[in-house]
Formats: sequence, structure tokens, C-alpha cells
Amino acid sequence: AVMAAQLEWLRRWQPTLSSQPWRIMRVDESVYLLKSQFSDTSYGVCLCDFHTIYQELVTDRDVSRRCKSLNPKVEAPPSRLLSHLSQSLESSDQQCQWSIEPRTDTGADLLIATIRTKLSGLPFVWRFLLQKAGDRQLQTQLLLPLLAMVGELGRRQAKLKRLLESKDCEIQDYKASGARVSRRALETLRFDEKAFTHEMNFSNDFERIVQECQTQTFDLDECRELYRQVMVKNAFLNRDTEDVNRTHVDGDSLFGLLPSMDGSGRTITSPTGTRDRTSGGSWGSRLPSSLVPDSISDGRKSQSPAKSPVVPATATSPAPPSAVRGCQTCFRTHGEERFV
Repeated sequence: AVMAAQLEWLRRWQPTLSSQPWRIMRVDESVYLLKSQFSDTSYGVCLCDFHTIYQELVTDRDVSRRCKSLNPKVEAPPSRLLSHLSQSLESSDQQCQWSIEPRTDTGADLLIATIRTKLSGLPFVWRFLLQKAGDRQLQTQLLLPLLAMVGELGRRQAKLKRLLESKDCEIQDYKASGARVSRRALETLRFDEKAFTHEMNFSNDFERIVQECQTQTFDLDECRELYRQVMVKNAFLNRDTEDVNRTHVDGDSLFGLLPSMDGSGRTITSPTGTRDRTSGGSWGSRLPSSLVPDSISDGRKSQSPAKSPVVPATATSPAPPSAVRGCQTCFRTHGEERFV
């Protein structure tokens, strides 16, 4: 019943920036975590230096203005620019050169991430003006999801252990009936949990994982997928709150789901021209008001586009909710500030 309900919900749910998995980004000798979401009319980017999360949300109008400022010789529609930026962020191409530097002379904590690449053979430069997010963002976007991942991996390991023990009993029953393997190389020893745990605790791979934990965790496709499943599961568990909040915003707009500031410090509004509400919602619907520093807002507003393409959610087998529910109680203690 839970699986059927979630699959039905997934057909209607629109993935948000929060539900995107982190990726490892190496710049010089530093390591960062990066997540992004692009449409034909807007983008959202989050960057984490393991101390703070920085983010930027930009509409197609600001994309065109920034492109003309940084690349006077480049003429391309916003959709083409956004597609190129999306490919550059996801690519490991060595021709994409990154530089990251802090900037504090504007009165706000900014992190400027500059990428240099080529667009249709022409040099192309882009600057992501990333503003410091609220203090709880590190907790809800990284710490709590990682705790949920650890709990879920422990649950899966225990289930696999029980499955191995059942398989050993089945094999032993076959052998007692006189069955033998066709090739001796296929024969395996009975699973010994204590010996296996001891071997893993003193293996070189375990030592390497501990030493390189910043780069190892989200370098694995399996870990990125598990993070995404944890965020999707939490969005499903908070779907009632999320559906209520969607009545106040444009459901198909990326910025309806992620109210915040754009790179120039302006408040992003909904297509109706009213500032999106931030009270009472889950992290699936919106980011908290701490992401909208009024001290740097100049009062100007730019409207987000009325529509943006809906990214279809993949109907993969959902992970059981037990591990996520363990963290959900903790999320709810912080009122509206729950992650998705």
C-alpha cells in the first residue's frame, strides 16, 4: 500500500533543488559539494564548503543580462545558455576551469564561483554569485540526510546478513540431500558475521574511506542515488504540508518552490508579483526565510517565468520509510524547517 501510494505521488511530484544529490567538485586543492537544478527558464545552484552552504537562484532575464556583461561577443537565447551551464556543471571535462573566491565588500557573505569554458568555439565565462544560506541549511541539506543514509544502510546490511544466513541454511539442506556443486571453484564458505566484521574493520579500504571521506561519499553513484531517495522519501512523508503550500505559489515554477534572492540581491517573486510565503511549509515547498537576507535587498523585484518544464520523476522502487522516519521526528522539532 505504501509503495502504491508513493508511486502515485511520484507521478504528480515535481523534483526540487533540495532533492538533487550532491556532487564532488574539486577546485585547485579544495573540495566542495555542488548540487544544481536547471530548466529552460531558470536555474538553482547550491555549493557547500563543509562549513556553510551558499546558493543562487536566477531567472532567464538575469541570465541574459549577466551573459551580455561577461560575454559581449556571445549571442544565444537563455535556454541555450542554461543548457550549456547545466552541461558544464555536470561535466568532468578538464577544459572547464573553475575558480572560487569569497567576497565581503557588498555587505553580504558572497562566494563567487567562476567557470571558464567554450560555447560554440567562443570563450565563455560565467560567475555564480552564491549567497550564504541560513545556518539550518547545513543541517537539513547535509547532516540529517547523511544520518538517514547511515540508518538506511545499517537496515539494509542487517537484512542482507539475514538473507545470507538463509541462503547458507538452504545450501546446507541441499548438501545434506547429497547435492554437490558442479565446479569446486563455485563452493563458498558459510557466512561468519564476526569474521566479516573484523576483516572490514582492519581493511585498507576502510582506512582509505576514513581518510578521504570528503571525496569518497558522493563520488559513488550508489551514494548519490541513496541521498536522492532519502530526500524524495522525506518529501513524500511531508506531502500533505507540501500540497497545502503549493496553493500559494505557481506549482510549475522552479522559483515557486524555492523563494530566495537572485545573484544581484533582488527578491524573486511569484508570477503574480507577490512575494512567496515561507511560513508553515516543508523543505519540499520552499527554503526558509533565513535564505532571504533583507539587509542586502534593494527592494527591486523581478518576476519569474510563468512556466518551466516539469522534470519527470523516475518511478524507482522506493526505499522503505523506516530509516527516514527516525530522522523525521527530529526534523519536525524545528517547525517549518524540514528538508526534502
